[in-house]
Amino acid sequence: MEYTRDGPVLEVRVDYALSFNEMVRAGKYDEVNSNITARHFPVKGKDNMNVKIELVQFSLDMSSEQVLIELFQTGLRPALIEELLAVGVLYPELQRQFPIVELGSVWRQPEGGRSVAYLVGNVHKRGLYLTWWSTGWLPRHRFIVVR
Repeated sequence: MEYTRDGPVLEVRVDYALSFNEMVRAGKYDEVNSNITARHFPVKGKDNMNVKIELVQFSLDMSSEQVLIELFQTGLRPALIEELLAVGVLYPELQRQFPIVELGSVWRQPEGGRSVAYLVGNVHKRGLYLTWWSTGWLPRHRFIVVR
């Protein structure tokens, strides 16, 4: 499968001393999906953690399962929601260029569907949203991954 690692390695600091709500508020998003909560996306880290993040772009339409297979085969893991939130804080303009998806934290909804968080924006606003796991991903999407 053809993919590119898009741009430099981003170094982020995940501050686990913050509550999940504080992590979300630190991003100063114009819109946040109301289901992005600590209950649906529990974080488990402690203290601070420095993480090296990369953005991966695939040249073809992909399913979530296909993306994960490709990532694991190359030794990368999908980022967790707290790592996505740290990118939103430190690199707020990045999401205006393309949607940034995390596949490492999945919320299983009561009816059984699965959702993942993503960052997206334009010149007017920045948002933190949910989308279905089963959504097909287009080449314009970037997947946030950790080495």
